[in-house]
Amino acid sequence: MSFVIAIVIIWLAISHKEFKMLSLNGKEIMFDPAMKAISFGGKGFTMTDVMKVTGTIQLVFTWVYGIVNAWREGKK
Repeated sequence: MSFVIAIVIIWLAISHKEFKMLSLNGKEIMFDPAMKAISFGGKGFTMTDVMKVTGTIQLVFTWVYGIVNAWREGKK
């Protein structure tokens, strides 16, 4: 499941589209990964950049965990 979530995070980051997440009393809550920026050390990063990095880290972590878990189970 974590692998699928990582793929979705990366896809949302690279799609550069707005997504309607919720509609309450005629007001819509939209998600646009490119609209926010984070400043760190004088450099600005968009949410798209952050989502790409965190999604990739999650993807790699899940893959490595699966390999280690399969190796441990195989040794039993």
